[in-house]
Amino acid sequence: MNRSWVIVANKSSARVYERIKRKDLKLIESLENPTAKRSESEQVSDRRGSMSQSHSHGQQSFSPKTTAKEHNEISFAKEINDFLEKNRTRNKFDELEIVAAPSFLGILKKNLDKELGKQVTQYTNKDFGERSDREIKKLIAS
Repeated sequence: MNRSWVIVANKSSARVYERIKRKDLKLIESLENPTAKRSESEQVSDRRGSMSQSHSHGQQSFSPKTTAKEHNEISFAKEINDFLEKNRTRNKFDELEIVAAPSFLGILKKNLDKELGKQVTQYTNKDFGERSDREIKKLIAS
């Protein structure tokens, strides 16, 4: 039987389970992103940069290409990838199932290593992040 892991994630937390049997999961690791629960203004310490324009009156404000919130989510997705990649190279699992909140699944997919991505057998677009382990086990097994 292949060793299978299931990761349940959203922008603020990720839980990694090992599938013991088809219907049972064992929690291996929990990853937290406490910054995700802060507002955009709490995540940014500085105000936007600006520049005086010599040809006109006033100033032009610079907006970053990604917001602090988006940057935080990308950083967390990379942290999840690093954890999974480290364990993949140690042959801890053969297959990976990813269950993630719709708003986070795309970010997670973009930040997966190519070799790690080859081991993903299923992507599920659901946010089970706030559910208990018992609920997750029931939802994943069904």
